[in-house]
Amino acid sequence: MVEIDLQFFLGLIPGAIAVYLVFKYRLKQVRVAVDAVDDAVEDDKVTEEEFRKIWDAFKAIIYG
Repeated sequence: MVEIDLQFFLGLIPGAIAVYLVFKYRLKQVRVAVDAVDDAVEDDKVTEEEFRKIWDAFKAIIYG
């Protein structure tokens, strides 16, 4: 017969949910960054405002 440590598995559930939510947030920030880069290179000129949006988007990816 196999013993299952119930407390161990119940402890894994909140951790798995936290990892999923962090991954989902980071993936959304990557999408925002790609959209900002796409908007900036649309006219072959990157303005200071567009650069700031891109920089803020990449900072959000790195620092959360």
